[in-house]
Amino acid sequence: MKKLIIASLSLLVLNILCFGQDKKDRNLFPPKAKDNKEIINKDKALVKPDTLSVPVAEVDTLKGIASETNSEEAMQIQKLNDTIVAYQDTIATLRSEIKAKEEEYNKLLEDLDFADQCMMTLAYRRCKDQFDKDKVEEAITYFDKLHKKETKEVWAGVRQSLLDYESCYSEIHHILDQAQNDPDRNNPFVASEFSDTYSKLLKGTKYYRNYMEKKVEDTIEYLDGIMSEAFNLLSQHYSDQITPADFSKLL
Repeated sequence: MKKLIIASLSLLVLNILCFGQDKKDRNLFPPKAKDNKEIINKDKALVKPDTLSVPVAEVDTLKGIASETNSEEAMQIQKLNDTIVAYQDTIATLRSEIKAKEEEYNKLLEDLDFADQCMMTLAYRRCKDQFDKDKVEEAITYFDKLHKKETKEVWAGVRQSLLDYESCYSEIHHILDQAQNDPDRNNPFVASEFSDTYSKLLKGTKYYRNYMEKKVEDTIEYLDGIMSEAFNLLSQHYSDQITPADFSKLL
């Protein structure tokens, strides 16, 4: 663009110089006056634009500069357009990659949710089975390996039940074993006292106070069954005056 402006200015200066030189020559060597009409016609002819003389070589040079300038600008514009197209292609590619990553991430979340559900199902199943130390500890390990924090928070009660399982089971098992081996169990004359004594002992256990009495949602189902059956046996102890309560099947 700068070259084009310089070329235009040069052409203007040449025109002015040529015009000035013709006018000077006319003043220095005025033609013989024949009549006013002829002089006026000649003066008019001198100022006609098409009578100005500019060297052909200079005109060609100026045209070449202008053409070269236009060509360079066109090349720069083309380069900018190519750059814009390249950026647009890059952005489109990145968007496609981001979408693919999002789909991959969502699929991974679904897989993690499924894995968490499987581990929680297995862990909760241990609360339904008779106490087995190794299996309960394994279930706690499964719980601790859950991937999502939200899942751990939702199932926190199950983890606590698993942690309490051993101590609760041992306490209840000890009371039932004591009742089974108590000599008064076979004495119908103290049947009422026997039933009251062991009912109070069972209601004083950690499991009864913290789970059954509070009616918490995440209980240990196996112990729920044991306690319910134990209370049922105590309520029927010598109810027919013949049969004592038998706790052996609960041990």
